[in-house]
Parts: sequence; structure tokens; C-alpha cells
Amino acid sequence: MLCWCVAPVMVIGAATRDWGSTMAPFCSRGSVWALTVHEGMLLGAVGDSSIKVWRMDTWEQTCTLSGHRGLVLALACYGDRLISGSDDRCIRVWRAGAWECERVLTGHDGGVVGICFVQGNLISASNDSFIKIWNSSGNPRPFTAK
Repeated sequence: MLCWCVAPVMVIGAATRDWGSTMAPFCSRGSVWALTVHEGMLLGAVGDSSIKVWRMDTWEQTCTLSGHRGLVLALACYGDRLISGSDDRCIRVWRAGAWECERVLTGHDGGVVGICFVQGNLISASNDSFIKIWNSSGNPRPFTAK
């Protein structure tokens, strides 16, 4: 999921699912490039190459994930993992809850702009014009579409 918006972010009421009237400035460093949700947490890729984690019941920021050297452009959750794709050409696999980076996947020659899962397979899209399907050991499968 790639979601484009600029801070401040409009908050959707978690209990009522109605648009709230409160504008919440979640980040002060430019654009929010991607969003995803995992077990009551909102994760946002912000303009300083980090990923912020907020509790959706209180909107309190709980932590910041650092490691990418370029803008984080794509986020996706699968099971207990957060996957992030960046302009630094890397995909990072984070363990949800502990929010530690477990693995860095490389193989794109351009920024990773999209990530999704299909039948348990990680699929990434890059501005190098390639789509890659990754196996569980972190290697791109033989199929690479261009």
C-alpha cells in the first residue's frame, strides 16, 4: 500500500469510524509517505527516513524505527512482521512489537516504492522498473517482471 498525504493528518475516529474534526500534526519533518496499521498501532513513514509508531487509542507516539538511509516509501504488515521499502533500494523486515530490524533485503537497483503480499509471498516494486517476488530466505525468486 502506498499512501500519499502531507502532515498534518486527519484522524479517523477509531470507535465510530467517522471523520474527526481534529487535525493531529503527527510529524513535523515534511511529508508522510506511507501508512499501515498493525494491532492497534498506526505506522507512518515520515520525511526524515524513519518510521513512527503511534497507539491508535491514545495517538501517543511509542517509538521511532531507524535504519533506512533514504525516504521510506512503502509499508506493509504480514503476520507479526512490518516490511518497509525505501529510496535507499532496501527492504527491511521488522519484528512487530519489539520493532527491531531482523533482515535487510537487497536486489533492486532503484528505490522500493511498493510492497504487498500475495499468497504469503512478498512482492516489491521499484523505480528500477522491476517487480520482484521474494522467497522466505530473502532472495528474489527467479521470476522478475519488467
